[in-house]
This record gives sequence, C-alpha cells and structure tokens, in this order.
Amino acid sequence: MPSPPISQAEIDARIADHIDELLELWWAEQGASKPRDLELIALAMPFPRGEAIRALDLCCGPGDVGRAIRQIYPKAHVDCIDRDLFLASICRAANHRAGIPGTLVVRDLKEDGWLDELPGNYDVVATVNAIHWFALPMPIGSATACRSLAGRVCSNEPASSTSTCC
Repeated sequence: MPSPPISQAEIDARIADHIDELLELWWAEQGASKPRDLELIALAMPFPRGEAIRALDLCCGPGDVGRAIRQIYPKAHVDCIDRDLFLASICRAANHRAGIPGTLVVRDLKEDGWLDELPGNYDVVATVNAIHWFALPMPIGSATACRSLAGRVCSNEPASSTSTCC
C-alpha cells in the first residue's frame, strides 16, 4: 500500500479531539440497523459470557465489532485489521480510550502476507458490513486464511435482491 501523505502521528493528533464526532458520522453512514447488527454478532458467539476470548475484527473500520465484542466479553483481547489508515486511526484511538487490548494492523487483504503482523490463535474472526465490498469471488487466500485463523467465523452482511455496492 502507498504511504499516506501525512504521518500516523499527525493523523492521530488531528483526530484526537474529534473521535466521538467521527464515530457518529460513521454510524449515521452505516444506517440505523448497525447497532443491532453489532450486538447480534457479539451475542452469536458460542462462548460463555465473560470468557477471555481472542478475537480478530476483520476489516475493522473504526473498530465497532471489536468494541461490541468487549461489551459481551469484557476480558476479550481484540486484534483489528483494515486497509484504510484513517478508519484504523479512529479504531486505534477509540479502542485505546476504551482500554481494549490488541494489535491494530493496516493492510489490504488482497495483498499477500496480510496475516504476518497478527498474532493469530483466535477463538473467533468477526466482521460486520465489510465482506460485501470485495469483488466476487472473494480472494481465496483471504477466505481460507480466515477459516484457518479461528475455529469460528462470524459475519453479518447486508442482504438485498439487487447489488448496491461497487
């Protein structure tokens, strides 16, 4: 991926005082069903509540899925990966503020080696409203890697009789 025009430190400094505003704009763009989708994905995980699970928030955007998981599993360790530096920066700030432990990686799933910086050994890989952005078929390496990362993959994607993206 090309380097951003400004450094990570400068991005972090510019957004630091605006995290809540940026999240509200994101949630407005995502639609009214997003909070329900996030809760549903976290509740669908077949682990005892309060267990210290290891989760990967795949295509994390600003990290909503990981934070929803932490609401149900307060001892969860949540790693995050996304290709968008700006959204990942929001994720980093919001997760830091919420005290969520984990690694954040900025990589494109279409590139080889996107798993290299992630610790692995996940109980679950979770994603909401992200996979539909992939051109079909989804890169087989990404799909296979997701399944090999964890025993469970939880995904909640929009459904429509017509294509609305790309």
